[in-house]
Order: sequence, then structure tokens, then C-alpha cells
Amino acid sequence: MSTSALLLLALGVSMDNFAVALAIGTAKSVRTIKPMVRLALVFGVFQVFMPLMGWLGGSQVAFLFRGSESWILCGVLSFVGWRMLRSAQESEQVQPSSFPSLADTLSLAFATSVDSLVVGFGLAMIHINIIQASVIIGVVTASVSFTGLLFGKQLGQALGKRSKLSGGLVLLFIGVHALMAR
Repeated sequence: MSTSALLLLALGVSMDNFAVALAIGTAKSVRTIKPMVRLALVFGVFQVFMPLMGWLGGSQVAFLFRGSESWILCGVLSFVGWRMLRSAQESEQVQPSSFPSLADTLSLAFATSVDSLVVGFGLAMIHINIIQASVIIGVVTASVSFTGLLFGKQLGQALGKRSKLSGGLVLLFIGVHALMAR
């Protein structure tokens, strides 16, 4: 998988984090850097480790799927993309009134990174450098999360649902591309 494809994948899986950061940024009136950096870093760290855990599980069973790796990756990315598209259609969540506590941040980070666990499983099927992929996913997630917090007031209303829609479409595109590139 090329670096540009990894960057697109990272953008796709980070869109849930971006949407949550936008929601928090929209509701938060005082702009202090420390909680913004903390939230972005926690989101990024979770997005580094979840694909690694998925890859560990996937690499244990990859031998069962020899010859079908592209189909598996396409299916996994399509499933995650479909879930993102579906969640974008659901009703708007209640906006938080302040930055979440550390426990809430950890819960949000886990919830928004479960898709990366599934993606990591799929990546095990195509034998890529999972460390590089995970770091790219984590850095992109931390960056877009911080951006969402920083510009939440301005962007929140305009992009809220669209960020999940675009992330879902990107993941579907990468899944189909993986299948066609075989």
C-alpha cells in the first residue's frame, strides 16, 4: 500500500475523531491549549494501538485467507465505510458543554477507534508495515482532532455530518481500489 493510500486510509478512519472534536470545539467557548492537546493526543494514541491490535489478531489467521487478501481488505474497509455513512445519517448527538474529563476522553477515544481495530485486521491480510501504517493513522488523527477543536466554532455547523460522510466514502473507495489492484 502506497504512502498516499495510507494517508487516505488515515483520513478516513480519523473522521469520527474529527466529528467528535468539532462537536466539542463548537460547544467550548474558552480556548485553552492544554486540554485541546490532551484530547488530540489521546485520540491519536488510541488510533496507533487499535490497528496494531487488529493486525496482531489478523496476522494469526491470515494464512486461512491466502489468495483472498484483497477481498478481505475490501470487505473490511467497505464495512467500516458503510458504518460511517450510516452513522452520519443518524440524528445529531447532544453537544457537550465543556471539554470531557480524562475518563470521558478515554471512552471517546476507544469508541472512535474501534473501526481502526477492524482496519488493522484487514491490513494484516495484505502484509504491510503495520508500524508505519499505525503511526500515520495516529498522527493524522491527532492532527485532524486538534484542527477540529481549534476550528470547531467555525466549522462545526457546516461540516458535522459531512466529515463522516467523506470519511466513509474514502474508506469505500480504498476498499474498492484494493480489490481492483489485485
